[in-house]
Amino acid sequence: MDFENILFKSKQLTSQITGVYELSLSGFSGSDLTEMVGVALNLCSSLNSEIQGTIATAENAQPKSKVTMDERHQNSFAARLRLAIAHSGMTQAVLAWGIGVSQSTISALATGRVKGVGIERGVALSEALGVNLRWLMRGEGEMQPAKFLIHNDKV
Repeated sequence: MDFENILFKSKQLTSQITGVYELSLSGFSGSDLTEMVGVALNLCSSLNSEIQGTIATAENAQPKSKVTMDERHQNSFAARLRLAIAHSGMTQAVLAWGIGVSQSTISALATGRVKGVGIERGVALSEALGVNLRWLMRGEGEMQPAKFLIHNDKV
């Protein structure tokens, strides 16, 4: 990423626009000002291209999420668990600590190596991840549990 080049072009553009303003106050002809505005537009376009290129490069360098759209539609406990973990922002280690199991246990559940979850562990996982138990265990309903208003809540 070439931030120095972006900064340089930004300074050029600022200088050009300042020049246009100052010359307009001193009575330069319209054709001279039009030419200077054209230079400013070219600088602006060049700067925009530079910024867009830098953004594209940065986005391509970012690691892609391990959760894919296809995975969201898979009907397996492991896929739903991976999605819930990704959605929560937790790591497997933090989740494991939170429910009192090892990280390798969470990994085994998330990869499907362990099939039998059990209701107690399912409840602990759904509560820790903030997801609907029926969705996590069976893929039924919505991922997020319904939130009910109580008398202190505002709409």
